[in-house]
Amino acid sequence: MKSPFCALFIVLISVSSYSQELVKVGLNDETIYPFELNNSNLFFDFFSSKSNFEEMKIVGMGEATHGTKEFFNLKAETFKYLVLNHHYRVFGIEASFAGCLYINEYLNSGTGNIDSVMYNLEFWTWQTEEVKDLILWIKDFNIDKPQNEKITFWGFDMQNYYSPIQYINSFFSRNKIRNYKELQEIIKPITRHSELEVYYKLQNKKLNYSDTLFKLNDSVSTWLNKNKPEIESAYSEKHFKILQFCLDNFQEAVNMSQSPGYNYRDSCMAAAIIKIQKQEDAKMFIWAHNGHINLSMLNAVMSPTGAYLRNHYNEAYYSIGFTFSSGNFQAFKGPDTFFGVLVKYAFAKKRLYKGLIECSVPTYSKNTLTNYFELTGKAAFFIDLTNTNNAVFKTSKQTYDIGATFINYKRSSAKIIASEQFNGLIYLEHTTRATPYKKGK
Repeated sequence: MKSPFCALFIVLISVSSYSQELVKVGLNDETIYPFELNNSNLFFDFFSSKSNFEEMKIVGMGEATHGTKEFFNLKAETFKYLVLNHHYRVFGIEASFAGCLYINEYLNSGTGNIDSVMYNLEFWTWQTEEVKDLILWIKDFNIDKPQNEKITFWGFDMQNYYSPIQYINSFFSRNKIRNYKELQEIIKPITRHSELEVYYKLQNKKLNYSDTLFKLNDSVSTWLNKNKPEIESAYSEKHFKILQFCLDNFQEAVNMSQSPGYNYRDSCMAAAIIKIQKQEDAKMFIWAHNGHINLSMLNAVMSPTGAYLRNHYNEAYYSIGFTFSSGNFQAFKGPDTFFGVLVKYAFAKKRLYKGLIECSVPTYSKNTLTNYFELTGKAAFFIDLTNTNNAVFKTSKQTYDIGATFINYKRSSAKIIASEQFNGLIYLEHTTRATPYKKGK
């Protein structure tokens, strides 16, 4: 009969052996952190074992699709862990800066309700039950916390030129100052039109509507500075900076509408993250696609957000990517072939995409990175790539990389050099669709 001490020793051995394992990846032995999706510990032993982890200022987590339940849940659980164990207090997401200001108000002062804040997230990608659950968790966490201990929620994207002006208008309609009517006149080129109408005006190059919006930006900037003493006296210096940030975001979005390219958007997102983290003076977690949080691109002409962050924070930025072998997700589904695109769009004159639906991809023989991972026999694990010399991670390999739209599985892979693009990777053998948010539930 085993003694209680012996039994305890066996349990401790089994727990420690489960938390990390040595497996063969290619020709090398690698330490991985296997986990079960419903296990509260997940891969978090890694963070406590990493010698310089307390020096990190930003942890970024990506996603290999914009619509996968497991990616969202793992990111949410990681953020909760970092909040409770490593004093992270700033949450950032690849969403509209102005739209997320409504969420910040809801989380910190109770303004609005969960339906209104989910609507203001704007992007369908985040309008899911998984994201809603995280927002409600943050709200519960913030209750009875002093202001400097509350979690703040920020969007760092800048593609929406409509919501920043609408937020400024909304703020002063709820918190009026003497010159509010003057502001209302200035912003009419936005407020008297729907978002779609403004979009079409910008697309019509003959109208030069971007010039109208740039002038609007200058006029609002002048108005804000003229009323700065009253705004800061009635609210705070931080409120004034947020309104200025909204206006900067608006100008960037109008610039973006003139098609300056991939680098411009990512440089703006990185600048926003740096500004938010400095303003809040706290550790920050960022949530975006793999294509943004990663440290480099195979095409040297492009610089993702993560590259700018690494340049600014050096080793104090840690980037975690996601990869998977097969599964379901939600995306805008197009024709299965480019010939189908031609027939459906050019000749049939029908809508190019079917709309947001559940899509799926099988295990694909050309996905050389995840094929190595499948050979480990592990359904889910985390691996740190910081000091790897493994050729699997140091040379170009292929894996699924899916954004907002989906054609077919053969056109959904991309080549990456894993150790150059991520500090760590999470692998999942199979995934399921994120749950679309249902209003009122």
